[in-house]
Amino acid sequence: MAIVPQKRSFSEFDMLKEMEVERTLEKRIYGLAVMSPLGLSSPTVVSGLYWPNDNENMERFQYALYDAELAGKISEEQYAYIIGADYIASARRRDTKKKVHVAFEASSKIDRYDVDRAVRSRDALWFAFEDSDALAAVYGWEISEEVRRYAESNGVTVFIGEPDR
Repeated sequence: MAIVPQKRSFSEFDMLKEMEVERTLEKRIYGLAVMSPLGLSSPTVVSGLYWPNDNENMERFQYALYDAELAGKISEEQYAYIIGADYIASARRRDTKKKVHVAFEASSKIDRYDVDRAVRSRDALWFAFEDSDALAAVYGWEISEEVRRYAESNGVTVFIGEPDR
């Protein structure tokens, strides 16, 4: 069954708040990947809107992703899901040392739309990098119990933080 998220519309204030939560995730992404139930080591951000674009790891990731699309492992749509994720981190599992990619979505108030985006990106990563595991995570400042259950039922790790003061 395909997941089709609902579209959103944001006011200018809402857009600024969403940018703030994404920048907060940028500062905390390493700690979340390492000191969490994800059980990862040596994380590297390989894709992200606010991440420095001169990152050598990002370039390698982009080429590998492009190669996966050319080889027919993923569709253009799946490629867009991955590129559209707020952040993609690459790491190793602490227990098995297997490579893993984590699709992170950030929102001040996490809703089903954010969970669905993380799931789509995770699933596309799994097809693009068959020799790696793929995980999905959402980060935000608020989440309803209903959405938390929805995320967990879809295998999405939920992180709740607070705005930087």
